[in-house]
Amino acid sequence: MEIIAYAIPFFLACVLLVLWKREMVWWEYLVLISGSLLLTLLFSEIFRSENSRDTEYLGGYITKITHYDDWDEWIHRTCTRQVPSGRDSKGNTIYRTETYDCSYREYHPERWMYTDDLGSEHHFYRKSEFWDAYAELGKPRSVFRDMHRHYYTKDGDAQDYFWDSTIEHLRSLTWKHSYTNKVIGSGSIMKFKNIEPTEAKKLGLYDYPEVVSQDQSPVLGIPVGPYTLKNLKYINSIYGRSKQFRLYILGWKGKSISISEEQRSYWQGGNKNELVVCLGYSGDSVTWANAFSWCDDPKLEVAVKRYFHDNPKLDLLKFSGWLRGNLGLWKRKEFKDFDYLSIPLTTGQQIGLLVITIFFNILISLLLIGNEHKNTEIYNTSVDIENLKNYILSKEPLLRRIEETYRNIRL
Repeated sequence: MEIIAYAIPFFLACVLLVLWKREMVWWEYLVLISGSLLLTLLFSEIFRSENSRDTEYLGGYITKITHYDDWDEWIHRTCTRQVPSGRDSKGNTIYRTETYDCSYREYHPERWMYTDDLGSEHHFYRKSEFWDAYAELGKPRSVFRDMHRHYYTKDGDAQDYFWDSTIEHLRSLTWKHSYTNKVIGSGSIMKFKNIEPTEAKKLGLYDYPEVVSQDQSPVLGIPVGPYTLKNLKYINSIYGRSKQFRLYILGWKGKSISISEEQRSYWQGGNKNELVVCLGYSGDSVTWANAFSWCDDPKLEVAVKRYFHDNPKLDLLKFSGWLRGNLGLWKRKEFKDFDYLSIPLTTGQQIGLLVITIFFNILISLLLIGNEHKNTEIYNTSVDIENLKNYILSKEPLLRRIEETYRNIRL
């Protein structure tokens, strides 16, 4: 169906050449065909980009939080305005330009900010988030910072609160990031089974954890204590950027290992920076372990499965320590290796592309037919023939008299 959309302007150009050749000049056919092809190509690429768009989660951490006091300043400014200065000889008002002092006081409200591990400063959405982060950082002592402002009546300084670099007081951060994942949009053999959310819920599969106040839990389905959770978040926060790594641990109580493959299909193999550890457990014992990622060499996946085989007790705190010591086995997959994959359009997108192309071609054809440009060679030839016909008909009585005179002479 997509090829039909590309063929439409050529078919329509032939129709115009036969039925409206007097109203069309040669370059208008180029406008029709090239414009339609470009529009069709543009929308097909937009649709393909949408089909291959995916979201991954990136990790970081807060290095400090800052409260900026409110303050004000006096802005010195001179403005101009037009004022009447009499009338001219015709009685019209004459204006002159007058300058005046339009200085004003500008007020700056207090701000609640945090600085991430890249040194970038960001706003907290709410004041309460600042105090939540302050508590999570272990309620550090404030460090006064003189802002050396040129204030008017109210000076404004800042108070910094720094992270002490301990796991207990870590404040992790999570961002969503869009990227191109051709695997999920391709029709290749690597495409996973499509599992709809309703079916996933019946099977007991997990969606990605919600990001709340820029924080995301790496564990689903397994009860863990706050210190264990901190240690797992520490891995995603500290090694998220340097190793391009993100860990998720998913647990099922009383389920077979086959559900881990269903989960892999539901998440379409996961994102390029993820190691997903799937565990079956009963009580405090691991009954099976599986792991998946996009690594070309799955050394870490194999090592994880071996670890839980040798350490069947469900102790994620111990596992977090082991994982930090074995992240040298991790090498993220470069998704540019999948650039060769083609992204097909869905049936709905193909129909939409066809409708857009048809509508554009009809519209541009009407504009080209109705404009002032005409095929003068054909048009003038037609006019000349018509004029000659009318001239001959207008001389018909004279021709008849000549014919009668000729007959009389012969007689």
